[in-house]
Amino acid sequence: MTCLLSGSVGELFDTVDILRRQSTAEWYEIDTQRWNETNSMRSKRCDHAAVSLGNSIVVMGGYDLSSAEQYNTATGQWSAFPSMNEVRCGCAAAVLNGRIIAVGGYG
Repeated sequence: MTCLLSGSVGELFDTVDILRRQSTAEWYEIDTQRWNETNSMRSKRCDHAAVSLGNSIVVMGGYDLSSAEQYNTATGQWSAFPSMNEVRCGCAAAVLNGRIIAVGGYG
């Protein structure tokens, strides 16, 4: 699962491992074509959704999870973000008019 943060220096986040849940995260610097490790997420996740929101990345759901967390691109830190009302594994998410919408999935 990838999420491009537009307007940044070209950082691309990839935080999914199909075989097992992971909390690790990496960012890709497009200019240097190099992957770099960043701080781990607060929860291990797989089959989650991610969106860019301002200067941050919001990751939500995943196998057996309704929780969400936010990655601050300036500090490199993850913090808690309000949980969804339902568990959503394999859902899709988008940002529209400053709001995040998470749809579908299974739970």
